Amino acid sequence: MEELLTINKAVSQLIQDFESGNIAVPEIQRDVVWKPEQIKGLIDSISKDFPCGSLILWQPREKDRSFIRSIMRPERLEQIRRSHGELPHYFLIDGQQRVTALASVMLDRGKLKELLAEMEEELPFIFVNLKRDFPNDIVATTESAGYKFPWVLFNDLFAAGKHIKGLSQEDTERINQFAMKIRNYQFPIQIVKERKYVDVAEIFTRVNSAGTQLTVSFR
Repeated sequence: MEELLTINKAVSQLIQDFESGNIAVPEIQRDVVWKPEQIKGLIDSISKDFPCGSLILWQPREKDRSFIRSIMRPERLEQIRRSHGELPHYFLIDGQQRVTALASVMLDRGKLKELLAEMEEELPFIFVNLKRDFPNDIVATTESAGYKFPWVLFNDLFAAGKHIKGLSQEDTERINQFAMKIRNYQFPIQIVKERKYVDVAEIFTRVNSAGTQLTVSFR
């Protein structure tokens, strides 16, 4: 059986999988939140079709299903069980910051607080000016108050059925096209299959040479 599978996945599908719990972050990964400028840079790169790196996912073996419960936060495990009753199919080995950064600007803030309770206070609010030099006029702040139209939360551009008042039809179409471009951007993904966790930890250490080696009991 092939142990390394390469696919492409759209941002919209990645965030959907992350929201549902189909893709999870191991508890032993560090809770590193990107700085606002890094989040803004990722959005800008995606909007310009720049390469943004690949992601690495681990697909646990069937016999690892009981073990993976020990590498997840209990509250996140409970959320996933309530959501669809199954354990995650994949774990992020490389790309946590990119995925959480995208989640922070695409998901409802209430949902984000539920999914990333341990990081939510550190995630900035990203506002974009819909009138002036859109989408280049972006502000990141820890305070959400004080920003009025034409400033809106970046998250509002992706909210299903959300109608932003005060826009011309031309502006609305331009903004919708921008949001669609972000949703449709394809990330190359490598899926590690049929590997023990000790191998996965070694892979993590090698691709994150400046990071901390994963330490957990291997099975």
